[in-house]
Amino acid sequence: MRLLSIVCAFYFHAVAATQAQVEPIGVKPGETINIDSDETDYDHDSGIATARGNVHINYGDTEILAGKAEYHISSGDIHAENEVSIYKGNLAYKGNAVIYNINTGKITANHLKSGKAPLFYESDSFDTQLKQMDNISMTSSVFTTHDSATPNYRIKAKKIDIIGLDRPRHQQRIIFRNMTVYAGNTPVFWLPYLSQPLDAEQGYHFVPGFRSNWGAFLLNRYGMMLGEHTLATYHLDLRSTRGVAGGVDLKLISERENKHFGNLKVYYANDNDPSETHNKRRRKTQIDPDRYRLNLQHRIYLPGPEDNTLFLDFDINKISDAFFYEDFFPDEYRINPQPDNLISLQKIFPRGSASLWARFRANDFYRTTTHLPELALDFTTQPIGKTGLFYTGATSAGIYREKLGAIERERMLAEIDKLEARVAGLPDGQPRRIRELSLVEAESMLGQLKTLTNDEPGFTRLDSYHQLSSPRKYFGWLNVNPRAGFRATSYTNVEGGSESDTRTAVHLGLDTSFKVSRDYANFNLPGLGIKGIRHIVQPYVNYSFVASEELNSDIGKIDRLIPSTRLRPIDLAHFTATDSITDWNIIRPGISQRFQTRRDGAAHTWLELNTYFDAYLKDPEYDRDFSNVYNSVTFKPVHWVSLSHEVGLPIFADEPFDYTEHNTHLAFMPTDKFEFIVSHRYLQDHPLFENSNLLDFRAYYRLSDRWGLSARQRYEFDDGTLEYQQYTVHYDLNSWTAGLGALIADHRSGSDEFGIVLTLTLKDLPSLSIPVGLTPSH
Repeated sequence: MRLLSIVCAFYFHAVAATQAQVEPIGVKPGETINIDSDETDYDHDSGIATARGNVHINYGDTEILAGKAEYHISSGDIHAENEVSIYKGNLAYKGNAVIYNINTGKITANHLKSGKAPLFYESDSFDTQLKQMDNISMTSSVFTTHDSATPNYRIKAKKIDIIGLDRPRHQQRIIFRNMTVYAGNTPVFWLPYLSQPLDAEQGYHFVPGFRSNWGAFLLNRYGMMLGEHTLATYHLDLRSTRGVAGGVDLKLISERENKHFGNLKVYYANDNDPSETHNKRRRKTQIDPDRYRLNLQHRIYLPGPEDNTLFLDFDINKISDAFFYEDFFPDEYRINPQPDNLISLQKIFPRGSASLWARFRANDFYRTTTHLPELALDFTTQPIGKTGLFYTGATSAGIYREKLGAIERERMLAEIDKLEARVAGLPDGQPRRIRELSLVEAESMLGQLKTLTNDEPGFTRLDSYHQLSSPRKYFGWLNVNPRAGFRATSYTNVEGGSESDTRTAVHLGLDTSFKVSRDYANFNLPGLGIKGIRHIVQPYVNYSFVASEELNSDIGKIDRLIPSTRLRPIDLAHFTATDSITDWNIIRPGISQRFQTRRDGAAHTWLELNTYFDAYLKDPEYDRDFSNVYNSVTFKPVHWVSLSHEVGLPIFADEPFDYTEHNTHLAFMPTDKFEFIVSHRYLQDHPLFENSNLLDFRAYYRLSDRWGLSARQRYEFDDGTLEYQQYTVHYDLNSWTAGLGALIADHRSGSDEFGIVLTLTLKDLPSLSIPVGLTPSH
């Protein structure tokens, strides 16, 4: 065996003595090209080193194996043939004839196999640069993510370009031209073009199934890149009882920060049956069959992306009718049933922010509070020189109006007609709840409804709050923070001709707390990863006093309190119900506890508890003496179990607010085959909310390496209703996961909702997946 070692430092002298015009291009001083083979020779005239038999070439981190190879010194090309293998890092290339350039790292080949997990491909023509490993171009290619000699799926394409393998994940993508997807050897579908980012939910997706209010359906999505930073998703949806619908989503990604900063969604449906609800009931409201949505969320940095402290935000949502989301996008409807419309200009300062924003009415069927416009200045808590005092403040001014929704107004007017009939002594034909009202009750309700429908509140308001605080520590352990604040709110241009008014409020507060801790070095729970604990106890007492002038009763309340089971904020700086400020005098004692252990060189809190309640010297809402006693628990010792529990108990509370509330969430994975999530909501005897005893259970069990079962049930114990059931069978197809599921929903009125959905997901490349979900949505 002969070994030819070309060392650049030596080569300059050797070549200069024999053939001065030949220079090794691209080889750095001190780097070595090693060519090991059965037979090696070098032609000084052509500048070509030739190796034959068991060729093994090393240069840097690149290794080439072949039956024969030629190294062209002048160009830097290595021509390799006969069972060629090229290795660089975790990449491997295999072919019969390959040209590799040591200067640029470019590799050119005919019929080459390669891969970088989870991507595996072969091509009749291959072109890339190993040094950057940025772009790969292939023609007449086969692509798969199934690492097998006989993959269960593959994609054939006339041309495949893999872009940006050495770039950040969000800049990587695959471009297919004239592509056909095969399941085994059977073609499944064809696409003329697909630009597929590797980290986005794009590509071709389809969800077939059946729902009671849609009939049989097939939801289709096709995703592609438009330029470098825009993801486009096209929709074409078929529903047998609703008809054809479609649209497009555009998502913009910031080049500098890889942040999602823009979104445009357009969707149109020519609905065959717009009066049908999700539970097969019929709507009395007339709905136009031309139904649509237009959603724009976008952020513009001013003067440009290099400055992210000044920006303009758009959140615009125009829809055809109040039932559109409920009928076509039920997932979005559950999260945000009445989307807002906002435009805001914001400037962030080191110690505060300024904003100019507008909330406007784009959908007249929703009740809307408009801010046209509002200017706000907020100042974070900050020191005043070296005085030991801290300042917090906020000022806002705007024009505010509250407008009833069209459907809500129609219902109120219908209710007015019923009450007027009762007052006139004509109760026949009216609902029982109307007939049983006394004349005084009917007249009172009638007056309130007429006021609501005729006098929608509105005014121009200037609100300003300023607070001083002086946190101190006494005796080395007692934390004391006295606070004093003043708030003034001026109302002018009041709707209904009411006089202007100004309300002032004075706030005094005192926060006190201290901490004690104790270490238990010998307390160990190895199964939960606990080795020694530190117990930290922090008792605290917060006091808040507000003396406020009474607001003119003719001024309607827009930013007002809404019913809640939780305690209100007692710091006036955080009290957002501006129009509902009134006198209060509240003491909030409590005790928080933390249990910590050392993990990965840092303190890990695995258990937290916080217990507190309000004692009312003056209750601003319901004339109570005490609130419920609240306790929150968070337990997260390890990643496979977590528990949170919030409880409100009527230990001191008086009627009618002596209600009981529990909110519990448990996620537990006891084995590698089984995991479940249990959520429980319990509310009993609240004077403003219905009783509830709702259990939500989700579970997944892996039967074997291929089979799995999942289920979800939601049961309301208060009325014995199994509200929701979902059952799915999952099957692992190596590269793909298939699921077949069914759902049944009991809406307590009208017909039940039911559906069947088939899902398919590509495991190794989720961005090419068909999304899993038994509530089909986009």
